[in-house]
Amino acid sequence: GAGCFVDADPGITPFGREMVARLEAERVLVDLSHAGMKTMAGAIETSKRPLIVSHTACKALWDHRRNTTDANIRAVADKGGLVGMTQIRTFLTREKTNNRHIYFDHIDHAVKVAGIDHVCIGSDRDHRVIPDTAEELRILLHEEGSQISADDWPLYLDGMNGPHRMGVVRDELRKRRYSQAQIDKLMGNNVRRLYRDVIG
Repeated sequence: GAGCFVDADPGITPFGREMVARLEAERVLVDLSHAGMKTMAGAIETSKRPLIVSHTACKALWDHRRNTTDANIRAVADKGGLVGMTQIRTFLTREKTNNRHIYFDHIDHAVKVAGIDHVCIGSDRDHRVIPDTAEELRILLHEEGSQISADDWPLYLDGMNGPHRMGVVRDELRKRRYSQAQIDKLMGNNVRRLYRDVIG
């Protein structure tokens, strides 16, 4: 198939269908992050087991190439899979300040589309504190190449730069009136269930 940065996504190829079948036969969890939407739809259609889009956001809220359509989010859920909401700012908004609430808007939307059992936290990258320095930006640009530019800096949302951000996620979900059982699902239990069902 094609990645999300390909302008004309041809959809999943016959070899791609064979690969999905082989991975599923080996009990490998198929991750569709970075796939083009047409390729993603084809992989979901051909799959026999649950899949994951481990780090994405909702294209309906922010039309970024890395984000996933409601149709594909719903299709992943229908197969018993998961969509993980990324915490990378550029996939969520152009706003560089006062932006943390937007992450939770994406979680709310994904839950509305897929259901609470089919959404998880897909933080992306690592959980260390990322210093706001020219050297850190240089390293990032070297790692990511043409996928990002200096205008994408900073990558992280307000108050979510470092390992404490998972505590921030928990607290914000409580403020949005998710129950403790729902929070537990979003923050790990859904992933645990998916791993058990697919990998064993």
